Amino acid sequence: MNPVESYILKLSKEERNIIHFFHSIFINKYSLNPAIKWNIPTYTGNSIVCYLNPDKRIGIHLCFMQGHKLTDTNKILERKNRKLVTSFHVKSLDEIPYQALIQNIEDAIYLDQSKALK
Repeated sequence: MNPVESYILKLSKEERNIIHFFHSIFINKYSLNPAIKWNIPTYTGNSIVCYLNPDKRIGIHLCFMQGHKLTDTNKILERKNRKLVTSFHVKSLDEIPYQALIQNIEDAIYLDQSKALK
């Protein structure tokens, strides 16, 4: 069991379901490397692509390190007075705009991969 999977087991049921959902996508579909940094799950290609941050109230923030560069065609990401990072707040699996998030995830991975080509 990797450190992120151990982290997931310590969460509330709803948080565990949300993070496990994204964790599975990041490692199985996109082969990102999971790690715990800043006491939260992070996912790395050439650099940190995104991280999952539990909300103190309820839900999980899916945050993109280079979010300011994402096209975010569906305008679902928030900046929250941050210069680089953007995020999407998920309270339950039922409310996830799957295709819009997948598009942002793929854009973030593309940006990460293109940095390595320079």
